[in-house]
Amino acid sequence: MNMVKLRNKIIYEYENVTKEEVYKILQENLGDFDIAIEDIKRNLKK
Repeated sequence: MNMVKLRNKIIYEYENVTKEEVYKILQENLGDFDIAIEDIKRNLKK
């Protein structure tokens, strides 16, 4: 599950999200933040 799916699950199915699930997803998908940061940097240079 990527960060977008995590966001959607937290918003729409928040009662079914466990701390362990969030922790696991964050550990496996921290690279998504690097991609987002690079996108932001590119857009700021425009």
